[in-house]
Formats: sequence, C-alpha cells, structure tokens
Amino acid sequence: MTNFSEYYYFYQVKSDDDFLDYLAIKSSPEQVLWSGFKSAPNPVEFKDLFYTRFINSSVNYLFFLRNKSTNELIGYSQLRKINENLFEQMGMGVYQKYQGQGFGSYIHFLISQKVFEFSSEKIITLTSFVSQKNTSSLKALFKAGYKKTGLQTKRFIQGFNCSHVFLEIEKKCTK
Repeated sequence: MTNFSEYYYFYQVKSDDDFLDYLAIKSSPEQVLWSGFKSAPNPVEFKDLFYTRFINSSVNYLFFLRNKSTNELIGYSQLRKINENLFEQMGMGVYQKYQGQGFGSYIHFLISQKVFEFSSEKIITLTSFVSQKNTSSLKALFKAGYKKTGLQTKRFIQGFNCSHVFLEIEKKCTK
C-alpha cells in the first residue's frame, strides 16, 4: 500500500468542529447517490444525527482523512462496534476529485488498524455491506484485503429508484 502518511492524516472526529465538512461531503452528489437518499441531508436534522451517532456515542465512530498541508478533507469512514470482536464499517466516502488515486483503499486499510483502539481482542472481524454495482468501493475493499462472505441482501436505493444486491465483505484484522 502506498505510504500516504507523509502527506495525509487520519483521525477520529470528536467535536462539532468537523460538522460542516461532514455535512458537505455527505451532501456531495456521489455520496447522496450511494447513501440511498433522494437528496442531501437536512442540516438541522443531520447535526442532531451527527451528535447522537458520533459525538455522544460509545459504539459509533467517525474518521476523517485530511491533507496535512492544506487541511482539506479527502474522505471519511464510519465505524460501528457490534461487540468486542466484530465491527461494521457503516459507510465510507472520498470526494470525487480524489477518487481513483488509492484513497479509498487507504481509508479501508486505516480503519482495519483503528478497530484495535476500541477492543482488547487480538483478532477482530471487520464487515461491510456494499452494493454489487458500486464497483469502485468493491475494488477499494478488495485492494485493502477484504473478502466476500457469500451473504447477500437486497436493499432499495432511492437515488437509483431501484433495488440493489448488497454483498457482505469482511476482513480478519490481527494485532
């Protein structure tokens, strides 16, 4: 994996200082499309969700990848602790201008390391559900070491106005 750490930093969001950047990336057209919603989030409702889900939660975590020299947001990842040895990556996104440059794989790789900050286990399963039509995300996950489990589910995505088959992808992470 390319060494991005010289130019970029990855951290857990713990305050509302990052809310406007989170709102902006979640409102970008590609994020709205894959989120399953028809439009960008309502800022007032989304701020409540941001506090409930990430700032005031002991099981949900939000991470940002930023450029060290400009502080520009590159992408994000959401993580949920299900139990001590099982975590779900609930969402991940990279701004369109940074897509295709390895940032998605890098974020997936970093998340697979971060899980150990929230568990004392030595082996952790990290899982995610991804639309089989989201080939960019699947490629990034596979590049970061994830594998298909065989489990599939069908979900309706409003942005596409149709159902997609979602594949479960997982990675065994070891300390």
